[in-house]
Amino acid sequence: MARVRCCVFDFDGTISLLRGCWRSVMYRYMVSCGADGRDVERYIDESAGMATLEQMGWLVGVVGGDARVHRDMYVEMMREEVGILLRGTDVSSWLVPGVVRLLDGMIGGGIEMWVASGTEHVDLCNEVELLGLAHYFDGIEGARDGSCVKDDVVRGVLDRYECGEVVVIGDGVIEMGVSRRYGCLGIGLVDGGGDALRLLGAGANVLVKDFEDGKVRRWLLGLTD
Repeated sequence: MARVRCCVFDFDGTISLLRGCWRSVMYRYMVSCGADGRDVERYIDESAGMATLEQMGWLVGVVGGDARVHRDMYVEMMREEVGILLRGTDVSSWLVPGVVRLLDGMIGGGIEMWVASGTEHVDLCNEVELLGLAHYFDGIEGARDGSCVKDDVVRGVLDRYECGEVVVIGDGVIEMGVSRRYGCLGIGLVDGGGDALRLLGAGANVLVKDFEDGKVRRWLLGLTD
C-alpha cells in the first residue's frame, strides 16, 4: 500500500455521533408524509450518505410535494434533536471513540484531511466547530445543492494525489461506493450504523468498529499501539 497522503472522512457516524438518530427522524418524517414504512426503511439503508435533498427527491416520487420543502422540514427536525442531545452534556461524549487521537496522529504525519458529508453545509460546519475539530481539516464540505459532495471532494483531491495515496473513511454505502469508483482505499465503520455486508458490497476494503482499532493507525500512520 502506498503512503497515505490524504484522507476524506464522512462525518455523521464516522466522526460525530450527534446525528445517530437521523435514520429514525427521517423515517418518522417520511412515514408522516404518507410513505410506506418498509419502503422507507429500505430506502434509508440504500441512501445513507446521500445529500438530504437527493433523499427527499425519492420522497417526492412517492408522495409528491417539493423536495426543498421536505428537506427544510426534516432539517429543522434534526436541528431540534441535536439541540436536545447537547443540553447539559460534554461535547466530547459525541465523538466516535479514538477519533481525536487519530486526527492528532494524521496532522503529525502531514496527511491532508477533508470532511465530506450529505448533511447541509451550514449544519456540518457548525457541528464540526462545536465539537472542536475544525482546525484539523483542510476542507469541510456539506450538501449545498443536492450534488454528491463526497464524489466532488474525492475527484478534487485526486487532482493532487494518486488514488493509492487517498483513503475514504465512512459508515455509509455512498462514500464506500466513491472509494471503489476512484480506486481509493475504503475503510468502513460498522459501529456508526453501517452494515458490514452493505459496506463491503459497496466498496469497503476493510471494516473496523471505531478508531480505537489499532489496524486503522497501522494502515494510515504506520504506527502500533
